[in-house]
Amino acid sequence: MFHFLLVLFTMIFTVGLAIINALNGSISMTYAIVAPFLVNFYCLIILGILALTLRVCLPFDKVYNHEKRIFKVEKKETIFYEKLKIKSWKDKIPEMGHTAGFSKKSIQSTEAKYLRKFLSETCFAEVLHGLAAILPLTALFFFGPRDYYFVLPILAVNFFLNSLSYVIQRYNRYRLKIVYDFKTRHAVINELEEEVVQVPTEESV
Repeated sequence: MFHFLLVLFTMIFTVGLAIINALNGSISMTYAIVAPFLVNFYCLIILGILALTLRVCLPFDKVYNHEKRIFKVEKKETIFYEKLKIKSWKDKIPEMGHTAGFSKKSIQSTEAKYLRKFLSETCFAEVLHGLAAILPLTALFFFGPRDYYFVLPILAVNFFLNSLSYVIQRYNRYRLKIVYDFKTRHAVINELEEEVVQVPTEESV
């Protein structure tokens, strides 16, 4: 709801400013109504293209490997996020992973294979939202300084919302990796114990 209301308010605010300028004769009324929506549409198009390209055109498991240095999250980073009260607002941000067949809204299993997939999905979402926050800024090249009064607020909100999603992925991955490491470590221990049991003793020879 917060996401929707913020976007709605931004559109009403920017279109309102554009209409005021149209009434002053600075721009046409048609341009005043259409242009802000074009900027918002531009942000959505970039998000859609990124989502498709990053998932389909790249080797998923290899690129979005949670063991890569770029995806590592330190404890002090999560402490900073907690100071931002992330626990109180992270569940209010829309989670769209289900559109690609993997929902990250909640953990459905504690199996290592599932957790590894979940970790990869957080890496993918991190890259997606990181780029989706930055690339739409290229809209500034298509609109002149006279239009920045409605372009900048839309880009700022887009940057803000994608940054929130970016932070959520990193925060969740840190906590999820603790569970994953615990499961995989104990799985290895269990395998070693089974091997020891299966080793024939002198008495059984």
